Order: sequence, then structure tokens, then C-alpha cells
Amino acid sequence: MKLPIYLILYIFPLITFCQVDYNDEETFRDKMDVTIEELLSTCTGNQRVGISSFNKIQEFWEFSSCYKTNKIISIMYYSNQTKFEELYVIQNDKLIYAKESEIGIPINSFDVITWNCQYYFNNEKLYTHISLGHGKTESENWNPESIIDTFQNRLIELEKIKK
Repeated sequence: MKLPIYLILYIFPLITFCQVDYNDEETFRDKMDVTIEELLSTCTGNQRVGISSFNKIQEFWEFSSCYKTNKIISIMYYSNQTKFEELYVIQNDKLIYAKESEIGIPINSFDVITWNCQYYFNNEKLYTHISLGHGKTESENWNPESIIDTFQNRLIELEKIKK
């Protein structure tokens, strides 16, 4: 009889307090989605388009800015019957959102979304991410923080395009 009481009194509270509150992340994502949608709708007027080949493949860039500190960078390229897309949303000169997509496009067929991942940032740190489909997020070696390095490299490439 002592064992069940011990489990109830000591172990159960520990398990309860160790749980991650996913509602906080979901609430954060919901609020950020509203902010991102507002930025996407207001930053479309001042748009520049470019093409690069920094990564040995043609990449199509769209760059929009509004209020000097808010920017949207969109990059798209094709390889091996797959369309790759990257989207970065910057507010007050800080990355707040990034999205990567891989869309399989077999010849003589319609688009099939194979994978995407959305990254949400708070105070310049990755706060949460959410993925859909089969892709690199399933690899044991995948590090969601790598999107920050990718973004920093994209900023360097953007400066080269602007010159």
C-alpha cells in the first residue's frame, strides 16, 4: 500500500511539472502569424527582383522593404524536379520568421508538397518550429538552428546582388 501512495504523492507531481506547455508555443505562433501576414501585405509595394548563381544554380530572388527596418526576402530555385523556396521575414531589423519548402514537381504532373518547415523567432533566437511532410527534419543530424546560418549567408548574398 505504501508504494502506490508514494507514487501518487512524489512521482506524479514531478511528471506533471516536467511537461512542456505546447499551448504557449501555439499561442506565440498564432500571434506571429498575424504579424507576418500584416508585414507580407504591407511590404509588397517596394519590390526588387534579382537572379543569382552563388550556389552553382540559378536562384530567383524577391526583396521587399517597408519602413526601412521591415523586409521580406523570398528565394526560389529548381533542382532534380523539385522546387525549393525560402522565405525570411524581418521586423525592426530582426529575423522573426523563416520558412523552407520543397515541392516535388514530377514531369507531366501537378505540384506535390513534399516538405516544409516554419521557424518562429523571439529576441533573435529560434523559439519554435513546425514542419509538415517528409524531409530533412526527419534526419537525426538535422539541427533547426541551422536556419540562422542559412539566413546569415543569404544576407551576404543579398548584399552582393544589390551592388
